[in-house]
Amino acid sequence: MPFQLRRGFTLIEVLVSLFIISTGVLGLAGLQTTALKNTLDQAGKSQLDWLLVEIVERIRANPGADKSQLQGTFYVDSCPSAPGPSCSDNSGGAAATNCSADSAGQYHVWEVICGNSESDIIGSATDSLTLISLTVACTNSCRELSISADWTAAATASPLLSTTAQSNNAIQNATLTVRL
Repeated sequence: MPFQLRRGFTLIEVLVSLFIISTGVLGLAGLQTTALKNTLDQAGKSQLDWLLVEIVERIRANPGADKSQLQGTFYVDSCPSAPGPSCSDNSGGAAATNCSADSAGQYHVWEVICGNSESDIIGSATDSLTLISLTVACTNSCRELSISADWTAAATASPLLSTTAQSNNAIQNATLTVRL
């Protein structure tokens, strides 16, 4: 039987088909890795938004506090001890009644950034966010408040991502400016 009349695939055709299919599968795997990184980054940004709004709302809820005393940079790795009394003590104890507007403002900013060691607290934004530092500054005679945060994207700690994907945009920054 002549060679031209044989039916079926040759080995070269099968190898080319396998190469094309494997290239497509590798492309899909890369796309999945990028989607995972973006999802983790967006989750971190959502947590950061929640944290910044929490700080602003606590400051707005205390209009009598001197906003200039709230300024400073907080490094989460070296959080200071709680300033003054525990001003969020809702039991009506002496700590809650001895809080001035200024000490309450300082305590609430500390509580949001550095966390709370009370056993009945389930969690906070800083539990699921790798926050590095947070800077609070007031401008325009403290009528405007600017809060800047540096954090490490959650994707940098994921074992599912390659080293190259982890190192891209590892430290991110966001700033929120509000008028009080």
